[in-house]
Amino acid sequence: MNLDKKNIIYFLFWFFLFIIFLFFSFNTSRQKLDDNFLNSIVSYSSWFSEFSASGNISKIDENTSFAAKNIVFKDSLLNTVYAQIADKTAINLETNWTKKVFNIGTWIFLMDLNDPSFDYEIKWQGFDIKLLSLWKIFIDNRITSKIQVFPINSTVNLSLMDQKNRFALTNLYLYPHMNFYFDSSRNIYLKNADLYRISAIDTVSYLKTNIYTSDKQINPEFEKDFFVMFDDTKKQFFIDTVSFISSTQESISKNYTSIKDSEIYNFWGISYIQNYFFLLFNSEKKTIYYKNLILEQLKSLFVSDSSNTELISSINQNMLSLDAMSHSDYLELSEIAKGFYMQLYQYDNTEDYNAEINFYKLIALLNNKAVAAKDLETFYYLSAFYSSYDTSNFSKSFYYYLKDYIKTYLFTNMAILTDETGELAFKNTNLGNNLNQVKQLDYFSFMLYNTLISSFDLSDLDRDDLLFVTKQYILLNNLIIRTMWDDKRTLSQVYYNNTLARKILDNFKQIYFTGNRNTENLLELKPDVQLLNFTTDQFNSLASIFWVINKFYSKNFSLLDSNNSTSDRLVDASYREINSTNDEYILAAKDYDSYTLQYDKTKKALLDTKTVWSATWELALNKENFISYMSIFNSVDASNAEVSILENHYEIKNVFVAWINMWFSLYPREANRITNVIFGAQKLTVSYKLDNIRDNYKDLYSNAATNEDREKYDFKNFFINTFVNKQIDTKEYYTNNTSKIVDTDKAIIILKKDKLLWDQGEFKIVSDLLPIKYENINVVKNWDNYDISISGVNMTFPLDEQRGSPQNILVEFASKYIFTNTDHKFTSISIKFLDANAFAMSQEKVYLFSGKSFDLPYNLDINTFADRIKPIIRKFYNSASK
Repeated sequence: MNLDKKNIIYFLFWFFLFIIFLFFSFNTSRQKLDDNFLNSIVSYSSWFSEFSASGNISKIDENTSFAAKNIVFKDSLLNTVYAQIADKTAINLETNWTKKVFNIGTWIFLMDLNDPSFDYEIKWQGFDIKLLSLWKIFIDNRITSKIQVFPINSTVNLSLMDQKNRFALTNLYLYPHMNFYFDSSRNIYLKNADLYRISAIDTVSYLKTNIYTSDKQINPEFEKDFFVMFDDTKKQFFIDTVSFISSTQESISKNYTSIKDSEIYNFWGISYIQNYFFLLFNSEKKTIYYKNLILEQLKSLFVSDSSNTELISSINQNMLSLDAMSHSDYLELSEIAKGFYMQLYQYDNTEDYNAEINFYKLIALLNNKAVAAKDLETFYYLSAFYSSYDTSNFSKSFYYYLKDYIKTYLFTNMAILTDETGELAFKNTNLGNNLNQVKQLDYFSFMLYNTLISSFDLSDLDRDDLLFVTKQYILLNNLIIRTMWDDKRTLSQVYYNNTLARKILDNFKQIYFTGNRNTENLLELKPDVQLLNFTTDQFNSLASIFWVINKFYSKNFSLLDSNNSTSDRLVDASYREINSTNDEYILAAKDYDSYTLQYDKTKKALLDTKTVWSATWELALNKENFISYMSIFNSVDASNAEVSILENHYEIKNVFVAWINMWFSLYPREANRITNVIFGAQKLTVSYKLDNIRDNYKDLYSNAATNEDREKYDFKNFFINTFVNKQIDTKEYYTNNTSKIVDTDKAIIILKKDKLLWDQGEFKIVSDLLPIKYENINVVKNWDNYDISISGVNMTFPLDEQRGSPQNILVEFASKYIFTNTDHKFTSISIKFLDANAFAMSQEKVYLFSGKSFDLPYNLDINTFADRIKPIIRKFYNSASK
């Protein structure tokens, strides 16, 4: 017995010495990561520096002026702000526990905020931005009327603020690549506004193109789409910044590979140390043990391809143990954990998404930040997806990842299910708790819509994913509308669904059919269409999409005012045409033999010459109808015309107008538009919408005071007057008869009153010089756009302002106005000079220079119009006076 105790004591003594020997022999000399990488992580600069597009960076002295410099500021390893600012006060950072607030000045910023330890807000007098996911956002707030917010790969909740009292008027959700331009002075008009009210006043768009090409250069297509509203300063800053970020990718790739391929191996005897750790008292050796153990665990987490809650919890416990022994070592390992995370998200590899999420949760846990798993995964996946997309680092197609996001994260985390009818439904039927969620979904659906419209192509091999996303978009909007019960939102969706259906059908027709029908009026397949490899399931999915769209239309078509609204009438006709033809196209592509048997008889009715000609979508395109239509015009002979019938228009040769040969294209479904005109031997750059001209002439013809005017405004004389006698100036109606305009289209009324003329409208900036009134504006719906013309506006100013000349110039101003997301300018400007004294005395219009009209060969942006127009008009006045 005593011998056994003695042996036990000897064994424990020698074992204890053995363990001590192991600890003393154990050091950090085993294989590690690149020391330069680890040192760079824990020794980053936190002061302002200047950077260049080539990747160079240099620290700036505190007293140096920042103006016109590309500035980079890091407040932590994972947070970087790029800017052009005047001084450091333009970035005022407030940190409160797990929240960072950036109060910014009025400059240009690209903010790259990635530290999971914090929530982030960006504040300025006109907006508050809360980041719902991390990563990059671009902001330009230098000009209050042209503020831009572009979340590059982040998702944000943006609140438009009352600038005087600093309270939120409304909030909107911007997803990656949604581009928002707004005038902060108009925020007051957007109280409690939804997306569709906001987009009516400001500009909410979406950019589908990715930023970089595969060789990490700026994508020319992105430049073309993104820089249209950029000034040179902003454009150069953006290019320099993304080029600087791209220039760091080589070292990031090297470190990423170094971590992934490193072998942080277990040394001999570590299992004994782990089992008998309580017997050891050397804190320095314990610290070394924990540091290496944690480093090994971080490596394991780095290469994980699934959620690993257990490993995250173990690392956290070991970090707490390390913190109890050495807080400085704890901080160093915390920074190394952030460095690992930085390698993952900057490497832009979608396949590492789960590893990123694991590190995100770990770093948040280390900093006692509560992480909402559902929101985290929902928004974080989208950020990771767009980060990889922007750098062209995809292993699968764009729509594959979008489908994965919708199925795996969006619908799951927002509790969206498919009900027994095939529609989508919220799992929680208490919709009152979901209103904010519905608003998020509405903005996401807007992003989906713009994605589909910009890149719908069934010829791509990802069509299964494309068709899935398309159908889920439609079903998602059905869910949103059932929740909102808003007629305006529903009517907008009627329009959006029509545009999407038209896009789908046109794309399908383009890839499958020649555009011509045969002599039996049947569709003709393109050669080698079998190479498209459409499956039966894909044809069925396509048919299902049209069915769901038509079902929505059938339920809500009563919202269209087809009696009083031209646009509503066209949409109604478009739906009916799509619904009547999509089955034909799908059947012809799916089984042409069956299609021939079914349609060769039913379609012969389209050749009936008794068909009434009208500019509707049901119109049959055939030679008989063309000749019938042309017969209404005087002095026109189309009996021997050569008529080529394409998919949606005619190509015409050998129509004779007063014995002169005429060729042209005629688009009956676009208000009978004629273009590509060759008259005699002369090619004319003209385009006329005959239906619009016919409608415009009605009152002019009825009110004509002379036979000459009756001949002029008799629509039957259009061709001979326009091309032979050249009596018709189609601008004349728009420039001289605006008082006769009575608007019936609600969209046109809103455009004129709310977008152009209200107190903060488009023309407010020029109202002092050019007092445009409602009756001075004519708007004509031109397919998906509006043609805006201005006429009869009197503009007056001194002949010589510098010398205080008492003589004024008075002109009658007319022009077209281009009003798009990218252009705001007067074009085709025409003026007539008036006698300013006579007008001042009696309001009588006495024209100078024999009433000659002067066409100004300038396109003038509205922002510089007032400064540029005066010297131009003075030049014409002085020239005419000589």
